[in-house]
Amino acid sequence: MTHEATGLTPFELLQQMQTRTILHASEPPEYREQSAPWAGIGFTLNQHQYVVSISDITEILPVPAITPLPGTKSWAKGVSNVRGRLVPIIDLSEFLGLPAPSAQNTRRIMVIDQKPLVAGIIVDEVQGMMQFPSERFSEQASATSSDTTEAINYFIEGSYNLEKEYLVFSFDKLVRHSDFLMAANE
Repeated sequence: MTHEATGLTPFELLQQMQTRTILHASEPPEYREQSAPWAGIGFTLNQHQYVVSISDITEILPVPAITPLPGTKSWAKGVSNVRGRLVPIIDLSEFLGLPAPSAQNTRRIMVIDQKPLVAGIIVDEVQGMMQFPSERFSEQASATSSDTTEAINYFIEGSYNLEKEYLVFSFDKLVRHSDFLMAANE
């Protein structure tokens, strides 16, 4: 059986098509491994931009009613009922010795669940979820030396630079810090 127009068998036609395809084929695009972007939650303290890993935050809430606890440091604001469980509420600005923010209506609570501790951390403002290319990470944060206090520098793990610098804040270091664990007045 041959093809009437060319006089070739079907097998010869397929071979001819394969040869033409190989001759005219372009190189496949180069495969480049791309790392996944780092995801975090942006927040503000004392007009500085920070970001914390999205995996550290269980939820973000407006500041709820807080029941004060007697005999605690001033930065331990008390406890609040968050979805049926009592959560200690900590004012991060006050804990770090920063001035109180002028705008109280933008303050939010970032609830963290760092086993075995669950806490609500009050921050000045939350910017929301942010994604940063991994290659934009620097272990040396330029803003930590001059613009922030030594108390904050301990909790900074690096920074991401986009249009501005976002300092990577470690809630893990915060909940393991001896001062944080000693909220009772002496």
